[in-house]
Amino acid sequence: MLAVLAAACTLEGKPLRAGVAKADVTPPAGEHMWGYAERQTPAQGTLDPLYARVLVLEAADERLAWVDLDLGRPFGPEPLRRLRETARKSNQITHLLVQATHTHSGPVVMDAYQNEAPAWEAAAIAKIEKAIDE
Repeated sequence: MLAVLAAACTLEGKPLRAGVAKADVTPPAGEHMWGYAERQTPAQGTLDPLYARVLVLEAADERLAWVDLDLGRPFGPEPLRRLRETARKSNQITHLLVQATHTHSGPVVMDAYQNEAPAWEAAAIAKIEKAIDE
């Protein structure tokens, strides 16, 4: 994707523009942790904050938002669909890449939850949307 953006700049003679932002996506204490399946109790606090780091690249008519999460895995299909849609409407993002560092010290993230997604997840998505907007 980066090569495509760079090629678009070269072909059209337009500059490659970049922007970065960071959002704290640390959930509150009380969430179960990703890498501790044997542990029956939730996290009691936070040692280090968890971040979503965002890189937005623009070349010609293409915009890429690259989101790196300090989580065990990326969010499920529905939150990612919402993020992609909002980024496209608000910032004309044509490509969205979301990856996770695969930390085992972050909260549990699932494709689908038995009941509803935890509140911290929706809050994190909103913070990521704002970071892309910056």
